[in-house]
Amino acid sequence: MRAELAAQYDRIAALGCGIDHADAHSGALYGLAGRRFYLDAFDLCAARRLPFRFPKTPGFFLRETGGRAAPAIKAIHGAILRQAEKRNVLLPDDVFSDPRKAEAIESRDALFAYYLNAVRGCGAGVTEIFLHPRVSEAGPGSPWRKRRWEYDLLLSGALIREAKACGVQVVGPAQCYR
Repeated sequence: MRAELAAQYDRIAALGCGIDHADAHSGALYGLAGRRFYLDAFDLCAARRLPFRFPKTPGFFLRETGGRAAPAIKAIHGAILRQAEKRNVLLPDDVFSDPRKAEAIESRDALFAYYLNAVRGCGAGVTEIFLHPRVSEAGPGSPWRKRRWEYDLLLSGALIREAKACGVQVVGPAQCYR
């Protein structure tokens, strides 16, 4: 895992892309399934002085699982946080994304409402809200329609307007980790 993480970092850097944080697609490096890949990720982040997308609060994981397995998640979560702190890897306080599958979202307005409520619910500290927007059209019943609706949400400016209305300061990855 260490070699793969280093190779991915080196490849991205060689392409001229600025790397301002690390994350784990679908939580593959989070360690919540018992694998300790987060140690490899934290070591890379410490060596490269990168923050890592792993929330300090367990809310993200509880939302993702619908609240199931709360005691196990909380115990593992605490152990992972201690490893990040030991390595001085910066983490956001919370992370938010809509965990629902496309077919469970009744409408575009319902998806908008989910994210606007997330903005309204931001607590003190850094909350990272991430989406997976897609430009192309997705027809009714398509699993891609959720991504199209997320694209529409970003284009609408509604998230920024809601943040301003709620007194939430919007920053990019380089400014949000402390």
